[in-house]
Amino acid sequence: MKKNIYLTLFIVCCTPLLVSCWDLTEIEEIGFLMAVGLDPVENEEEQIRQYERETGERISRKPEHDQLFNVTFNVAIPSKIEAQEGGRSGRSFFTITTTGFTNFKAVRQIATRRSRRLNFEHLKAIVINEKLVRGNPMLEHLADFYIRDHEMRRRSYLYITEGDTNKVLGNKLPLEELIATSIVDITENHEAALPMIAPKTIGEISTDITGGHSFLIPRIVSPPNGDLKISGAAVFLGRENTMLGWLGEEDVKGYNWVVGEANNGVIEVEYKESEAEFFIYEVITMATTIDYRRENNQNIFDVEIRAEGAFGESWLHGVEISDEETLRELEGHVEKAIQRQVDRIIDKMQNEFHTDVFGFHNLVRQQQYDYWKTVDDAWDGEGGAFEDAEVNVNALVKIRHYMLNEKLE
Repeated sequence: MKKNIYLTLFIVCCTPLLVSCWDLTEIEEIGFLMAVGLDPVENEEEQIRQYERETGERISRKPEHDQLFNVTFNVAIPSKIEAQEGGRSGRSFFTITTTGFTNFKAVRQIATRRSRRLNFEHLKAIVINEKLVRGNPMLEHLADFYIRDHEMRRRSYLYITEGDTNKVLGNKLPLEELIATSIVDITENHEAALPMIAPKTIGEISTDITGGHSFLIPRIVSPPNGDLKISGAAVFLGRENTMLGWLGEEDVKGYNWVVGEANNGVIEVEYKESEAEFFIYEVITMATTIDYRRENNQNIFDVEIRAEGAFGESWLHGVEISDEETLRELEGHVEKAIQRQVDRIIDKMQNEFHTDVFGFHNLVRQQQYDYWKTVDDAWDGEGGAFEDAEVNVNALVKIRHYMLNEKLE
């Protein structure tokens, strides 16, 4: 009986010692990485000499395989965020840039310059300068670290920018305390903005890279006024993982129609070219159906786009919108506008970039597998089977709401 009492007392006394976390790390000791920017270095030869002096390592690498690059880390300051919530001022993040031939080494160099170890579990955005990936397969290597490491979030978004990533990550936008949060929140508005493609995660891009599929990555622009804009996209040829060029906003509108991502989009529709009259059509629901067949050694894709929406704004004169015949005429103008946008992007991808970013190859593989095996390595690229495919586009539009019944003068 006494042994049981002593055992109970021992457990009661030791319990408080067991509740503490043996691996506890104070939040003030952690550098929460929110975004990363990757840029080429300027004066690479000078930078390599500096790198050799600091590391004591002799660099003898082939430039076509290895490239020195800058890594900019955007790190949150939790205490500043709390101060902001309490009404006190102060920037809630800082940026620090280091240089290396690999991401892993660049990250470890931060430990020699800042007291906080970087934590990647909250990484939201990775921004890459186009100069690193245009015309060479650097993307695969730049992304590898952010896919492979156990701390990484495969849901982190990937972006390409035309200039220095510092111009993107060094800004603070209104409303949000962290620039990374602002970038992600803007990205998630893509459903209401036709010039934006759906966000691409590092996980999705890794799948495209592994599968050799061509793909798009959203473009992020930093205008001179210090604001940010996400529109357009960078085109990547899958089998080489190289960036070929840019798609503008009008191109992306057509792309979104093809892949069925144009819900809630808005389109300006010309009514009479000679009189510069137009109106706004707001998409409420839409769907795209793509059928594939192979006839007489020809790949044929039939793209049918169905959209229902509202007559959102009028710049017409003397047009009675409530008239049934007029509505059918307006619907016809919307259909032609959609077809022009789609024809434009398909022509550009077949004859300029020679790249299937629409996923047409999936239908070929599913329905004509034996044939697909003969063109698997030569579907994309100049001279590939995709550029010779026949693509037929048909748009069917309904105006379900037009707001006003009276005649517009």
